[in-house]
Amino acid sequence: MLESLLISYFLGAIPFSYIFTKSLCGKDITKLGSKNVGTSNAVYSCGMKVGLLCLIGDFFKGYFAYLIASGLFGLSGWALVITSVAVVAGHNWSIFLKFKGGKGIATTWGVLCASNPLAGLLGALFMLVITLFTKYMAMGTVLACVFVFLISLVPFFNFNAMLILMLLLTILPKHYENYLRIRNGTEIKINERLKE
Repeated sequence: MLESLLISYFLGAIPFSYIFTKSLCGKDITKLGSKNVGTSNAVYSCGMKVGLLCLIGDFFKGYFAYLIASGLFGLSGWALVITSVAVVAGHNWSIFLKFKGGKGIATTWGVLCASNPLAGLLGALFMLVITLFTKYMAMGTVLACVFVFLISLVPFFNFNAMLILMLLLTILPKHYENYLRIRNGTEIKINERLKE
């Protein structure tokens, strides 16, 4: 399990948003916009094409980490959950960025899709609908994970409820400031950011 855990963390720690914005735009994403090393800030800072590359990179970190843990190392149960959480933790607190990073959404989505494609699909749909309705990305991403977790409690869907819960708890700390700003009415809506 230790080998898989380390692979997951270091895979997650690869800062694609930092690498792509630096190499393709000549910009340091840690000093731009929200200073978050993730897809959303990459889109705002360098445009949709660069943001899409960051999304793909971060998604497949989670996707492959889960497949490596479950397929190559044959992990299951809590060992698989912990190893899957490690890839998101690596993204959120990257050793290559002095333990700073993104908010873990794309990487979490990758883990969900690898564990159960339907869970990943529902997560993406919920996120899209909630974000379009509220205009807040943070609201859409976190509530989507909450809804998928609630659905996972229904045995029919055969989702890994504990995995989804632990992923949710891993991304929540990174969204705390967003929710404070939403409550205070100071969070910038996604349509306003795209106009910047």
